[in-house]
Amino acid sequence: MRDHARLGSVVLGLTFIVVVAGCTSDDPAPAAPRPIGTVVVAQTTTPRGSSLAPDTTVSATPPVEIVGVYEAIGFYPACGNEALDHEGVTWYPLVHSGFDPMDPALQDRVDEVLAVEREDSPVSGVDGFARVSAPGPGDDIGTLVVWADGVARWVSESRDLDVWMIDDEIVYTWDC
Repeated sequence: MRDHARLGSVVLGLTFIVVVAGCTSDDPAPAAPRPIGTVVVAQTTTPRGSSLAPDTTVSATPPVEIVGVYEAIGFYPACGNEALDHEGVTWYPLVHSGFDPMDPALQDRVDEVLAVEREDSPVSGVDGFARVSAPGPGDDIGTLVVWADGVARWVSESRDLDVWMIDDEIVYTWDC
């Protein structure tokens, strides 16, 4: 038992020496060679004597930027299969925010779109949805926000309708 305690003390002492020696060395450790084509996202260092840990939060890609915000766009997505033509682009409703897609076959595309980090939209709805009823005040006009990756979001002035759209053609399986 004594030998185990003595061995533990020796290992602890050697570990302390290695750690202290590594902290006080003036020569930085040589960097391991990287294969050609490797991208270094960020490197951080902590000044000697600093008690602050280096910032290790690094985003590999910036959020997708907004390329347009268009107000007073007439549209009424009652059934979820109405396309919106705006400035030469046809936008196809993918999903009403806060709901599952009308067609379960679109779920993978919805997950893909919503998983992408985007610049914050200047407008958002309240997850309301009126199916095939006459539009209420402010339901048939709204703001269209367009991101650089072919994704848009239309939000009614009433904030009751909030639809994610894509510029890839969708063939809907239902009629309204």
